[in-house]
Amino acid sequence: MLLRRAWRRPEPTPFDRTIAEQALVNQVHQVLGKSGAAKVRKRLVKGNPVEVLPSEAEGATALVVGSRGMGGFRRTLLGSVSQQCALHATCPVVIVRGTVEVTDSVAPAE
Repeated sequence: MLLRRAWRRPEPTPFDRTIAEQALVNQVHQVLGKSGAAKVRKRLVKGNPVEVLPSEAEGATALVVGSRGMGGFRRTLLGSVSQQCALHATCPVVIVRGTVEVTDSVAPAE
């Protein structure tokens, strides 16, 4: 598995690649744990995520992206990056939301 993280910061925000790479490593360890993180190759790519992620995913089995839904409409289920990846990637796209509450509004079938 190859994990790529893309970002774009407005200039003239200072960028420290070492700090960004360490943040990526920390996040992977936090999500996958030590054994899971050992199975992942990590790659930090600078650029617009909407352009970088589908491009980097060419030839992949799937592209997995997160969705924070922080765009113009905070109620939207998809973020703008995940939506654009779903539209433009050449492989299947899996969109993962952080925390979603599920309520059982339908009575179970008997």
